[in-house]
Amino acid sequence: MPKDYFQDITPPASEKLDTAKEERTIRNIPIAPRRERGPNFPTADSPLNAPASAQASITPSKKFTMPSRRIIIWSIAVVAVLALVFVAFAMFQGTSVVVTPRTHAVVLTEDVPLTAYITGDTRASAESLTYDLAERTHDANSTIDAHGFTEVEEYASGIITIYNNRTAGQVRLIKNTRFESPEGLIFRIRDSIVIPVKKGDAPGTATATVYADQAGVKYNLDPVDKFILPGLKGGDMYNDVYARSTIAFKGGFVGSKPKVADADLEVARSALHSSLETQARGEVATLSVLGTLVFPQLMSLTFESLPVETSPDGKALLHERVKVAVPIFPDTIFARALAVATRADTPDGTVHIQKSDGIQIRYALETPTAVHEPLSMLVSGNATLTWEVDADALTKALAGTSKAEAVFDRIISGISSIEKVDAFLRPFWRDTFPSNPTDIKVIIKEPAQQ
Repeated sequence: MPKDYFQDITPPASEKLDTAKEERTIRNIPIAPRRERGPNFPTADSPLNAPASAQASITPSKKFTMPSRRIIIWSIAVVAVLALVFVAFAMFQGTSVVVTPRTHAVVLTEDVPLTAYITGDTRASAESLTYDLAERTHDANSTIDAHGFTEVEEYASGIITIYNNRTAGQVRLIKNTRFESPEGLIFRIRDSIVIPVKKGDAPGTATATVYADQAGVKYNLDPVDKFILPGLKGGDMYNDVYARSTIAFKGGFVGSKPKVADADLEVARSALHSSLETQARGEVATLSVLGTLVFPQLMSLTFESLPVETSPDGKALLHERVKVAVPIFPDTIFARALAVATRADTPDGTVHIQKSDGIQIRYALETPTAVHEPLSMLVSGNATLTWEVDADALTKALAGTSKAEAVFDRIISGISSIEKVDAFLRPFWRDTFPSNPTDIKVIIKEPAQQ
Protein backbone atom coordinates (compact mmCIF):
# COMPACT_ATOMS: atom_id res chain seq x y z
CA MET A 1 0.00 0.00 0.00
CA PRO A 2 1.39 3.23 -0.96
CA LYS A 3 2.77 5.39 1.84
CA ASP A 4 0.66 8.37 2.83
CA TYR A 5 3.18 11.18 3.14
CA PHE A 6 0.65 13.56 4.66
CA GLN A 7 0.16 11.21 7.56
CA ASP A 8 3.36 12.40 9.20
CA ILE A 9 2.24 16.02 9.30
CA THR A 10 -1.37 15.55 10.19
CA PRO A 11 -2.02 15.97 13.91
CA PRO A 12 -3.66 13.21 15.81
CA ALA A 13 -7.34 13.44 16.32
CA SER A 14 -6.89 14.30 19.95
CA GLU A 15 -4.75 17.25 19.03
CA LYS A 16 -7.02 18.67 16.42
CA LEU A 17 -8.07 22.20 17.13
CA ASP A 18 -11.53 22.83 18.25
CA THR A 19 -13.23 24.48 15.34
CA ALA A 20 -15.39 26.29 17.73
CA LYS A 21 -12.40 28.10 19.13
CA GLU A 22 -10.55 30.83 17.29
CA GLU A 23 -8.14 29.41 14.84
CA ARG A 24 -4.61 30.50 15.77
CA THR A 25 -2.51 30.63 12.70
CA ILE A 26 0.15 32.94 11.44
CA ARG A 27 -2.43 34.54 9.26
CA ASN A 28 -4.52 35.58 12.25
CA ILE A 29 -1.65 37.30 14.28
CA PRO A 30 -2.23 41.03 14.25
CA ILE A 31 0.74 43.05 12.97
CA ALA A 32 1.51 46.41 14.58
CA PRO A 33 1.90 49.38 12.28
CA ARG A 34 5.52 49.64 11.03
CA ARG A 35 7.47 52.68 12.18
CA GLU A 36 10.17 54.41 10.18
CA ARG A 37 13.63 53.52 11.40
CA GLY A 38 15.47 56.51 12.77
CA PRO A 39 19.10 57.02 13.60
CA ASN A 40 18.50 55.71 17.09
CA PHE A 41 16.70 52.58 15.98
CA PRO A 42 18.05 49.69 18.05
CA THR A 43 20.11 47.16 16.18
CA ALA A 44 21.06 43.67 17.05
CA ASP A 45 24.01 45.05 18.97
CA SER A 46 21.95 47.73 20.69
CA PRO A 47 21.68 47.69 24.46
CA LEU A 48 17.93 47.56 24.01
CA ASN A 49 18.33 44.08 22.63
CA ALA A 50 20.60 43.05 25.50
CA PRO A 51 19.29 41.15 28.49
CA ALA A 52 17.74 43.22 31.26
CA SER A 53 20.63 42.48 33.59
CA ALA A 54 23.11 43.81 31.02
CA GLN A 55 21.00 46.85 30.18
CA ALA A 56 21.14 48.01 33.79
CA SER A 57 24.94 48.33 33.65
CA ILE A 58 25.03 50.34 30.43
CA THR A 59 25.11 54.17 30.63
CA PRO A 60 23.31 55.86 27.78
CA SER A 61 25.51 58.15 25.65
CA LYS A 62 25.12 61.91 26.14
CA LYS A 63 23.19 63.80 23.59
CA PHE A 64 25.24 66.34 21.55
CA THR A 65 24.45 69.93 22.48
CA MET A 66 25.51 73.19 20.87
CA PRO A 67 27.99 75.53 22.82
CA SER A 68 26.25 77.92 25.09
CA ARG A 69 25.96 81.57 24.19
CA ARG A 70 28.20 82.58 27.11
CA ILE A 71 31.09 80.44 25.86
CA ILE A 72 30.81 81.98 22.41
CA ILE A 73 30.88 85.50 23.85
CA TRP A 74 33.96 84.77 25.99
CA SER A 75 35.78 83.22 23.03
CA ILE A 76 35.17 86.33 20.95
CA ALA A 77 36.40 88.53 23.81
CA VAL A 78 39.65 86.56 24.18
CA VAL A 79 40.35 86.80 20.46
CA ALA A 80 39.71 90.56 20.55
CA VAL A 81 42.10 91.07 23.48
CA LEU A 82 44.84 89.11 21.75
CA ALA A 83 44.35 91.18 18.64
CA LEU A 84 44.65 94.40 20.65
CA VAL A 85 47.83 93.17 22.33
CA PHE A 86 49.36 92.40 18.95
CA VAL A 87 48.41 95.82 17.57
CA ALA A 88 49.77 97.57 20.69
CA PHE A 89 53.04 95.63 20.43
CA ALA A 90 53.39 96.60 16.80
CA MET A 91 52.48 100.24 17.45
CA PHE A 92 54.44 101.02 20.58
CA GLN A 93 57.53 98.82 20.43
CA GLY A 94 60.25 101.45 20.02
CA THR A 95 62.57 101.94 17.09
CA SER A 96 66.11 100.67 17.67
CA VAL A 97 69.44 100.68 15.85
CA VAL A 98 72.22 98.16 16.45
CA VAL A 99 75.63 99.75 15.91
CA THR A 100 78.93 98.01 15.19
CA PRO A 101 81.78 100.41 16.08
CA ARG A 102 84.75 100.89 13.84
CA THR A 103 87.83 98.85 14.81
CA HIS A 104 91.43 98.71 13.70
CA ALA A 105 93.90 95.88 14.35
CA VAL A 106 97.39 97.14 15.18
CA VAL A 107 100.21 94.68 14.47
CA LEU A 108 103.71 95.92 15.32
CA THR A 109 106.51 93.63 14.21
CA GLU A 110 109.13 96.26 15.03
CA ASP A 111 109.55 98.68 17.91
CA VAL A 112 107.67 101.97 17.58
CA PRO A 113 108.95 104.90 19.69
CA LEU A 114 106.57 106.83 21.94
CA THR A 115 107.25 109.79 24.23
CA ALA A 116 105.03 110.54 27.21
CA TYR A 117 104.86 113.62 29.46
CA ILE A 118 103.60 113.77 33.00
CA THR A 119 100.24 115.53 33.24
CA GLY A 120 100.71 119.27 33.48
CA ASP A 121 104.15 119.32 31.85
CA THR A 122 104.36 122.58 29.91
CA ARG A 123 106.39 120.87 27.19
CA ALA A 124 103.43 118.66 26.22
CA SER A 125 101.09 119.70 23.41
CA ALA A 126 97.40 118.93 23.10
CA GLU A 127 98.23 115.84 20.99
CA SER A 128 100.98 114.55 23.29
CA LEU A 129 100.77 111.30 25.21
CA THR A 130 100.47 112.11 28.92
CA TYR A 131 100.45 110.05 32.11
CA ASP A 132 99.85 110.29 35.82
CA LEU A 133 102.33 108.77 38.24
CA ALA A 134 101.23 106.25 40.87
CA GLU A 135 103.70 105.99 43.75
CA ARG A 136 103.66 103.54 46.63
CA THR A 137 106.06 102.75 49.49
CA HIS A 138 106.47 99.41 51.26
CA ASP A 139 108.66 98.47 54.23
CA ALA A 140 109.93 95.11 55.47
CA ASN A 141 112.26 94.00 58.24
CA SER A 142 114.05 90.94 59.60
CA THR A 143 116.54 90.06 62.35
CA ILE A 144 120.01 88.53 62.06
CA ASP A 145 122.67 87.58 64.57
CA ALA A 146 125.01 90.37 65.61
CA HIS A 147 128.77 90.16 66.29
CA GLY A 148 129.47 92.84 68.83
CA PHE A 149 128.59 96.52 68.69
CA THR A 150 129.83 99.60 66.86
CA GLU A 151 129.45 103.36 67.31
CA VAL A 152 127.27 105.00 64.64
CA GLU A 153 125.71 108.32 63.65
CA GLU A 154 122.59 107.84 61.57
CA TYR A 155 120.17 110.22 59.86
CA ALA A 156 116.40 109.97 60.02
CA SER A 157 114.34 109.79 56.84
CA GLY A 158 110.68 109.70 55.88
CA ILE A 159 108.12 109.88 53.09
CA ILE A 160 106.38 113.18 52.32
CA THR A 161 103.66 114.19 49.87
CA ILE A 162 104.35 117.46 48.10
CA TYR A 163 101.35 119.57 47.00
CA ASN A 164 101.15 122.06 44.14
CA ASN A 165 98.09 124.28 44.56
CA ARG A 166 98.93 126.43 41.55
CA THR A 167 97.00 126.48 38.28
CA ALA A 168 99.78 128.27 36.42
CA GLY A 169 101.72 125.04 35.76
CA GLN A 170 103.80 122.25 37.23
CA VAL A 171 106.52 122.89 39.81
CA ARG A 172 110.03 121.48 39.49
CA LEU A 173 112.10 121.09 42.68
CA ILE A 174 115.83 120.49 42.31
CA LYS A 175 118.07 118.12 44.25
CA ASN A 176 118.68 119.12 47.92
CA THR A 177 115.53 121.30 48.10
CA ARG A 178 114.83 121.95 51.80
CA PHE A 179 111.65 121.13 53.75
CA GLU A 180 111.24 122.61 57.22
CA SER A 181 109.10 121.12 60.01
CA PRO A 182 107.11 123.31 62.45
CA GLU A 183 109.96 122.77 64.99
CA GLY A 184 112.50 124.16 62.52
CA LEU A 185 114.10 120.80 61.65
CA ILE A 186 115.43 120.66 58.08
CA PHE A 187 115.05 117.73 55.69
CA ARG A 188 116.19 117.51 52.06
CA ILE A 189 115.35 115.55 48.92
CA ARG A 190 118.24 113.78 47.14
CA ASP A 191 116.72 113.83 43.63
CA SER A 192 114.89 116.46 41.63
CA ILE A 193 111.14 116.09 41.34
CA VAL A 194 108.23 117.55 39.35
CA ILE A 195 104.84 118.21 40.98
CA PRO A 196 101.93 118.24 38.50
CA VAL A 197 99.63 121.20 38.01
CA LYS A 198 96.42 121.59 39.99
CA LYS A 199 93.33 119.95 38.41
CA GLY A 200 90.08 121.65 39.29
CA ASP A 201 89.89 121.72 43.08
CA ALA A 202 92.52 118.99 43.53
CA PRO A 203 96.15 120.13 43.88
CA GLY A 204 98.86 118.28 41.99
CA THR A 205 100.80 115.84 44.18
CA ALA A 206 104.03 113.84 44.20
CA THR A 207 105.76 111.77 46.86
CA ALA A 208 109.43 111.89 47.83
CA THR A 209 111.84 110.65 50.48
CA VAL A 210 113.50 113.33 52.59
CA TYR A 211 116.59 112.97 54.80
CA ALA A 212 117.47 114.81 57.97
CA ASP A 213 120.23 117.42 57.85
CA GLN A 214 121.74 116.04 61.09
CA ALA A 215 121.99 112.70 62.85
CA GLY A 216 120.05 112.00 65.98
CA VAL A 217 116.74 110.73 67.34
CA LYS A 218 115.19 114.21 67.48
CA TYR A 219 114.59 113.94 63.70
CA ASN A 220 112.43 110.85 64.19
CA LEU A 221 109.22 112.86 63.78
CA ASP A 222 105.62 111.85 64.12
CA PRO A 223 103.37 112.67 61.11
CA VAL A 224 103.64 116.37 60.23
CA ASP A 225 100.66 118.37 58.97
CA LYS A 226 102.74 120.87 56.99
CA PHE A 227 106.32 121.32 55.86
CA ILE A 228 107.22 124.66 54.32
CA LEU A 229 109.87 125.24 51.64
CA PRO A 230 112.26 127.96 52.90
CA GLY A 231 113.74 128.40 49.44
CA LEU A 232 110.38 129.68 48.11
CA LYS A 233 109.96 132.33 50.81
CA GLY A 234 109.20 135.72 49.31
CA GLY A 235 107.96 134.26 46.01
CA ASP A 236 104.46 133.67 44.64
CA MET A 237 104.79 129.92 45.11
CA TYR A 238 105.57 130.01 48.83
CA ASN A 239 101.95 129.56 50.00
CA ASP A 240 100.92 127.22 47.20
CA VAL A 241 103.67 124.59 47.45
CA TYR A 242 104.01 122.62 50.69
CA ALA A 243 104.34 119.07 52.01
CA ARG A 244 102.85 116.67 54.55
CA SER A 245 103.78 113.32 56.07
CA THR A 246 101.37 110.61 57.18
CA ILE A 247 103.84 108.12 58.68
CA ALA A 248 106.53 108.69 61.32
CA PHE A 249 110.12 109.38 60.33
CA LYS A 250 112.67 106.91 61.65
CA GLY A 251 116.35 106.04 61.58
CA GLY A 252 117.86 108.97 63.45
CA PHE A 253 120.41 107.67 65.99
CA VAL A 254 123.74 108.41 67.62
CA GLY A 255 125.38 105.70 69.73
CA SER A 256 126.31 101.99 69.61
CA LYS A 257 124.47 99.42 67.50
CA PRO A 258 124.84 95.70 66.76
CA LYS A 259 127.60 94.87 64.31
CA VAL A 260 126.71 92.52 61.46
CA ALA A 261 128.99 90.72 59.03
CA ASP A 262 128.78 92.18 55.54
CA ALA A 263 127.99 88.80 53.95
CA ASP A 264 125.11 88.14 56.38
CA LEU A 265 123.82 91.66 55.83
CA GLU A 266 123.81 91.21 52.03
CA VAL A 267 121.92 87.90 52.18
CA ALA A 268 119.28 89.29 54.55
CA ARG A 269 118.74 92.42 52.47
CA SER A 270 118.46 90.42 49.25
CA ALA A 271 115.70 88.29 50.79
CA LEU A 272 113.83 91.41 51.94
CA HIS A 273 114.16 93.00 48.50
CA SER A 274 112.68 89.91 46.84
CA SER A 275 109.73 89.95 49.22
CA LEU A 276 109.15 93.68 48.68
CA GLU A 277 109.30 93.32 44.87
CA THR A 278 106.68 90.56 44.93
CA GLN A 279 104.44 92.76 47.06
CA ALA A 280 104.95 95.75 44.76
CA ARG A 281 104.17 93.83 41.57
CA GLY A 282 101.01 92.43 43.10
CA GLU A 283 99.84 95.94 43.96
CA VAL A 284 100.64 97.34 40.51
CA ALA A 285 98.33 94.74 38.95
CA THR A 286 95.42 96.32 40.87
CA LEU A 287 96.08 99.91 39.80
CA SER A 288 94.48 99.59 36.37
CA VAL A 289 90.87 100.74 36.50
CA LEU A 290 88.28 101.37 33.81
CA GLY A 291 89.58 103.97 31.37
CA THR A 292 93.26 103.59 32.28
CA LEU A 293 96.21 101.46 31.20
CA VAL A 294 99.02 100.28 33.47
CA PHE A 295 102.00 98.35 32.10
CA PRO A 296 103.99 96.46 34.77
CA GLN A 297 107.03 96.56 32.44
CA LEU A 298 107.30 100.30 33.17
CA MET A 299 107.28 99.89 36.94
CA SER A 300 110.24 101.52 38.68
CA LEU A 301 111.53 100.09 41.98
CA THR A 302 113.89 102.04 44.23
CA PHE A 303 115.22 100.18 47.28
CA GLU A 304 116.49 101.94 50.36
CA SER A 305 118.29 100.45 53.36
CA LEU A 306 117.25 102.15 56.57
CA PRO A 307 119.54 102.24 59.63
CA VAL A 308 120.06 98.97 61.47
CA GLU A 309 118.47 98.89 64.93
CA THR A 310 118.65 96.59 67.93
CA SER A 311 115.82 94.09 68.37
CA PRO A 312 114.38 93.33 71.83
CA ASP A 313 116.33 90.04 71.90
CA GLY A 314 119.65 91.78 71.19
CA LYS A 315 119.90 90.90 67.50
CA ALA A 316 120.36 93.28 64.59
CA LEU A 317 117.01 94.51 63.20
CA LEU A 318 117.17 95.31 59.49
CA HIS A 319 114.76 97.72 57.79
CA GLU A 320 114.40 97.82 53.99
CA ARG A 321 112.11 100.07 51.99
CA VAL A 322 111.02 100.06 48.35
CA LYS A 323 109.51 103.00 46.53
CA VAL A 324 107.29 101.97 43.62
CA ALA A 325 106.50 104.31 40.74
CA VAL A 326 104.50 103.36 37.65
CA PRO A 327 102.93 105.57 34.96
CA ILE A 328 99.18 105.33 34.43
CA PHE A 329 97.97 106.26 30.94
CA PRO A 330 94.45 107.35 30.03
CA ASP A 331 93.11 104.64 27.73
CA THR A 332 91.87 107.04 25.06
CA ILE A 333 95.06 109.11 24.92
CA PHE A 334 97.33 106.07 24.67
CA ALA A 335 95.10 104.52 21.98
CA ARG A 336 95.17 107.73 19.94
CA ALA A 337 98.97 108.00 20.25
CA LEU A 338 99.34 104.37 19.18
CA ALA A 339 97.06 104.88 16.19
CA VAL A 340 99.00 107.96 15.07
CA ALA A 341 102.40 106.32 15.62
CA THR A 342 101.39 103.32 13.49
CA ARG A 343 99.85 105.54 10.79
CA ALA A 344 96.49 103.86 11.21
CA ASP A 345 93.46 105.38 9.51
CA THR A 346 92.40 107.56 12.44
CA PRO A 347 89.06 109.30 12.00
CA ASP A 348 87.89 111.92 14.43
CA GLY A 349 86.40 110.71 17.65
CA THR A 350 87.40 108.94 20.82
CA VAL A 351 89.26 105.66 20.46
CA HIS A 352 89.85 102.91 23.05
CA ILE A 353 92.13 99.91 23.26
CA GLN A 354 89.83 96.93 23.33
CA LYS A 355 92.61 94.41 23.75
CA SER A 356 95.95 95.47 25.24
CA ASP A 357 97.42 92.29 26.67
CA GLY A 358 99.38 91.75 23.45
CA ILE A 359 101.30 95.03 23.79
CA GLN A 360 104.99 94.82 24.68
CA ILE A 361 106.41 98.07 26.04
CA ARG A 362 109.72 99.02 27.61
CA TYR A 363 111.90 102.04 28.26
CA ALA A 364 114.07 103.05 25.31
CA LEU A 365 117.14 103.48 27.56
CA GLU A 366 118.72 100.67 29.54
CA THR A 367 118.85 103.08 32.48
CA PRO A 368 115.57 105.00 32.14
CA THR A 369 115.34 108.65 33.00
CA ALA A 370 113.52 109.67 36.16
CA VAL A 371 109.83 108.85 36.00
CA HIS A 372 109.06 112.55 36.34
CA GLU A 373 110.88 113.33 33.11
CA PRO A 374 109.48 112.66 29.61
CA LEU A 375 109.35 108.91 29.15
CA SER A 376 111.00 107.48 26.04
CA MET A 377 109.41 104.10 25.30
CA LEU A 378 109.44 101.40 22.63
CA VAL A 379 106.18 99.62 21.78
CA SER A 380 105.66 96.40 19.85
CA GLY A 381 103.13 93.56 19.68
CA ASN A 382 99.47 93.87 18.76
CA ALA A 383 96.29 95.51 19.95
CA THR A 384 92.75 96.23 18.81
CA LEU A 385 91.57 99.84 18.62
CA THR A 386 87.83 100.53 18.90
CA TRP A 387 86.19 103.88 18.18
CA GLU A 388 83.60 105.22 20.60
CA VAL A 389 80.14 105.81 19.13
CA ASP A 390 78.33 109.01 20.09
CA ALA A 391 74.82 107.64 20.58
CA ASP A 392 73.26 111.10 21.04
CA ALA A 393 74.74 112.40 17.79
CA LEU A 394 73.51 109.31 15.95
CA THR A 395 69.90 109.57 17.19
CA LYS A 396 69.80 113.29 16.38
CA ALA A 397 71.05 112.60 12.86
CA LEU A 398 68.42 109.90 12.28
CA ALA A 399 65.44 111.63 13.92
CA GLY A 400 62.66 112.36 11.44
CA THR A 401 64.58 111.03 8.42
CA SER A 402 63.44 108.44 5.89
CA LYS A 403 64.44 104.83 6.32
CA ALA A 404 65.11 104.65 2.59
CA GLU A 405 68.42 102.92 1.97
CA ALA A 406 70.01 105.84 0.12
CA VAL A 407 69.14 108.35 2.86
CA PHE A 408 70.13 106.00 5.67
CA ASP A 409 73.48 105.10 4.11
CA ARG A 410 74.28 108.78 3.52
CA ILE A 411 73.75 109.59 7.21
CA ILE A 412 75.78 106.63 8.48
CA SER A 413 78.66 107.27 6.08
CA GLY A 414 79.07 110.72 7.64
CA ILE A 415 79.86 109.20 11.05
CA SER A 416 83.41 107.86 10.84
CA SER A 417 83.33 105.97 14.15
CA ILE A 418 80.66 103.55 12.86
CA GLU A 419 81.39 100.44 10.84
CA LYS A 420 77.80 99.23 10.40
CA VAL A 421 74.27 100.00 11.58
CA ASP A 422 71.15 97.80 11.44
CA ALA A 423 67.86 99.68 11.94
CA PHE A 424 64.59 98.18 13.22
CA LEU A 425 61.51 100.42 12.85
CA ARG A 426 58.20 99.58 14.50
CA PRO A 427 55.46 99.29 13.50
CA PHE A 428 56.76 97.51 10.42
CA TRP A 429 54.86 99.76 8.03
CA ARG A 430 56.60 102.88 9.33
CA ASP A 431 58.80 104.57 6.71
CA THR A 432 60.53 107.27 8.83
CA PHE A 433 62.43 107.39 12.10
CA PRO A 434 60.71 109.02 15.11
CA SER A 435 61.10 112.78 15.18
CA ASN A 436 62.09 112.68 18.86
CA PRO A 437 65.68 111.38 19.21
CA THR A 438 64.90 109.90 22.63
CA ASP A 439 62.47 107.49 20.96
CA ILE A 440 65.35 105.83 19.11
CA LYS A 441 67.20 103.23 21.15
CA VAL A 442 70.88 102.70 20.34
CA ILE A 443 72.44 99.32 21.06
CA ILE A 444 76.26 99.23 20.81
CA LYS A 445 77.39 95.83 19.58
CA GLU A 446 80.53 94.44 21.16
CA PRO A 447 83.22 94.29 18.47
CA ALA A 448 84.48 90.84 17.60
CA GLN A 449 87.81 89.90 19.17
CA GLN A 450 90.61 90.01 16.62
